Amino acid sequence: MVTVSGRKLQSARVLAIACWLVFCAAGNCLGQTAPPAIPAAKTAKTDESQATSKADIKKSEKLFSRALRLHSDENKIEESFAAFEESAALNPTEVTYATTREFVRQELVSQHLKRGNALLEQNRQVEASAEFRQALALDPSNAFAEQRLQDTWGAAPQRTAAQSVEFAGEPELAPKPGAQSFTFRGDTRQLMQNIGRAFGIDVIFDESFTTRQTRFNVPDVDFTHALQIARQVTHSFILPVTPTQMLVAADTQDVRRRLERMSLKTFYIPTAGSPQDFQEIVQVLRAMLDIRFITANPSAATVTIRAPGEVLRAAGQIIDNLSEGRPQVLLEIRALQVSESMSRNIGVNLPLSFTIFNLNTELRALGPNAQDLINRFNAGTLTPADLAAAQAALAASQNSPLTKGFATFGGGTTKFGVVIPASSVQLGYDKSATTSLQHMTLRAEQGHAATFRVGDRFPVITGTFSSALSGIQLPAGIPQSALQPITPSFNYEDLGITLKATPSLTGESDVTMQLELQIKALGALQFNAIPVISNREFKGTITLRDGQTSVMAGSIDQSETKSLSGMPWLSRVPGLRHAVSSTSKQTSTSQLLLLVTPHILRAKRDKDQKTESYLGSGN
Repeated sequence: MVTVSGRKLQSARVLAIACWLVFCAAGNCLGQTAPPAIPAAKTAKTDESQATSKADIKKSEKLFSRALRLHSDENKIEESFAAFEESAALNPTEVTYATTREFVRQELVSQHLKRGNALLEQNRQVEASAEFRQALALDPSNAFAEQRLQDTWGAAPQRTAAQSVEFAGEPELAPKPGAQSFTFRGDTRQLMQNIGRAFGIDVIFDESFTTRQTRFNVPDVDFTHALQIARQVTHSFILPVTPTQMLVAADTQDVRRRLERMSLKTFYIPTAGSPQDFQEIVQVLRAMLDIRFITANPSAATVTIRAPGEVLRAAGQIIDNLSEGRPQVLLEIRALQVSESMSRNIGVNLPLSFTIFNLNTELRALGPNAQDLINRFNAGTLTPADLAAAQAALAASQNSPLTKGFATFGGGTTKFGVVIPASSVQLGYDKSATTSLQHMTLRAEQGHAATFRVGDRFPVITGTFSSALSGIQLPAGIPQSALQPITPSFNYEDLGITLKATPSLTGESDVTMQLELQIKALGALQFNAIPVISNREFKGTITLRDGQTSVMAGSIDQSETKSLSGMPWLSRVPGLRHAVSSTSKQTSTSQLLLLVTPHILRAKRDKDQKTESYLGSGN
């Protein structure tokens, strides 16, 4: 037995493990409980007569290496399988070759099964069966591929809304197309024969049909309308015998019970989910078509009716109309809010109030030696030590006006000081803008209210209750209030946006909406520790076309504050205003705009669809 090189053998084992993992994953995706068993490679019994030649071993190594390179390309897996198969055939004693071949075989089987399932979902049975046959050709023992091949042509068609799953039909007349004009005067038997002859229908009369004289003048009518008018004139009803033959009988209850055919039909209605919906459909059919034999099975979503063919066709049309979903509208609501604020302050803040004090009085308040210092100050003989003592006295008296800048006037005992306040120049400007957008979408059916709410539930305390616990001795240092728990009482307020919409389609593309919009948020003010809640609400009805955007509501809040501070009279002089006064201006603007755009997702029944049927006194 000749072995492959170490690197090639390791690569082959890695490929074998990878193929095994891929096959297991594909088997799980296809619904198999376990992948098909991989047959173990049969090790050939080598003897002198069946020994593999060196040329075959070398060729099998080259084919195995080529198969590994081809397998790296997803589009060449089939070619790699052929190379693996040829390599294993040339050297059947190498277990790695046979094992890798089987792994790649199952990988191909999984790919064919996946493609077949995808084609079967698209109702492409021919291509799907071809994929399943290729999978069986690679692995004839694959039971799952065989079952899928049987399901390809044996699967029942998918049920749709208001689809009849059982029908015991009756013959239907096939008259000649076109319109005919009739001008007739004679008996009723001849009239029915003339109408049948004009449209290629043979007429057979029942023994209950009576003949009498009549006149029949109808221009340009088709077979259905001509027969409907003739039934009313002759008081008869029609029973189709073959597509080209009909039986005419007297329209009486006994004759109908004897001759009228009853067909059975079961309608599948998946849109009616609850038993109440089925009962409503049954009541409508009984009231509109006078159906006696009707039963509903809500668990199977079916309604079974036994009635004449014309009544069954009308019942199918009514069920189709009732099971059709309501029109749906997608409402797009956008709330735009823009807030702007501006603050400006320009001018000079001059001192408008002055403090006047008696200089001698303030000096005496500094201490017992203050008078001596005053005398020396008046004589001009103050020494540095005296100044240091005066400075220490001033530091001890912080509220004394002597510690501030002041000017003096007068002399002697009437010498006064005036405190000069500080002045400032102001040049300030501040502007801010805030923009917020809230985008909401809401899907609703016609006539049904839909509510959209987003936000928080904010607790607002409305009161507190406490219950004192008496009769309990507390240790020293613990107050009695520790045994008085406080229980708050509060209400929840829904903050955020609440939108309620009830759409209705009023035209081909017109949408009428009853809208209720409410926006709640916490305000900046509080009263008794209870926050103020701002509320903006809109209620109204508007009509828009599909895709049209309109302003639903809008509000503007604007405030402006101006102030002037300065010297009287002079602050009003235009040239001196900014030199002797300061002006400030504050403005704030808040705008709220609500936009609504309806989008029709499912409209009403088209006008060109058949929405009416004729039910005469008979068939």
